[in-house]
Amino acid sequence: MTSVVARLLSEFRRPWIRILDHPFLISLYRGDLPLENFKSYLGQDYLYLLSLLRGLSSLASRIEEGDLLEFLGLFREEAIVEVERELSIMKSLGMAVDDLEPYPTTLAYSSFVLSRCCYDTPGRALLSVTPCFLSYLQAFERHSHLLEHNENELYRSLLQGHGSEEYREIVSTLLRMIDRYVAEIGMMERRVFLQGIRYEFLFWEMAYKGEEWPF
Repeated sequence: MTSVVARLLSEFRRPWIRILDHPFLISLYRGDLPLENFKSYLGQDYLYLLSLLRGLSSLASRIEEGDLLEFLGLFREEAIVEVERELSIMKSLGMAVDDLEPYPTTLAYSSFVLSRCCYDTPGRALLSVTPCFLSYLQAFERHSHLLEHNENELYRSLLQGHGSEEYREIVSTLLRMIDRYVAEIGMMERRVFLQGIRYEFLFWEMAYKGEEWPF
C-alpha cells in the first residue's frame, strides 16, 4: 500500500472499518443477502461505474505524459474487469440497463467523483475514487473465508473478482499513481478522502436499507 493512502487510512481507521464490516457486505459474502437487495445494488453500482469512467476519462487530460499509458491501462482494466462483469450478471438476472435510474445517494456520490475528476488536482481526484477501489479489495481479504459456505453462484462470481489478479493490479496502479501525484497530505486531501469514505459508507447503507425518490 502506498505511504499516502496508508497514512490517511490510519487517520480514518474507524469509519474505514465500518465500511469493510458493513452488514450488506457480510450478508453478501455469506450468501444470504436477499436477491432484490443484490439487484438494486448491482444496478446502482453499474450507474456509478459509468460516472467513474467518465470522470477518469476527463482526468486523463491532466495526467502527465509519462504516466498516461499506465493511467489509461487503469481506465481500460476498470471498464473491462468491473463493468463487463456486472453487465453479464445483470443480463443473467433479466435486468435492463435502460430501466435503471440513479437513487439519491448514487447521484450524489457520482457527482462528487465527477467534480473531483473534472475540476480538482489529479492527486485529489485519484484520492476521491480510492475508497471505492480499495474497499472492495480489502473487504475480500477480510471476508473471503465466508465464501467457503456461500452457495450463491451469482454472489460468489462477483466477489471472487474482487480478489483476482486483474483487480489487484487495478488497485496497485491507482495507489502507485497517488504517491506520484500527492506530494503532501494537506487539509483538502484529507477532506476529499474522508468524503469518499462517507459516500462509500452511504452507498452500502442505501444498498442494505433501500432508498428511493419521494416522487
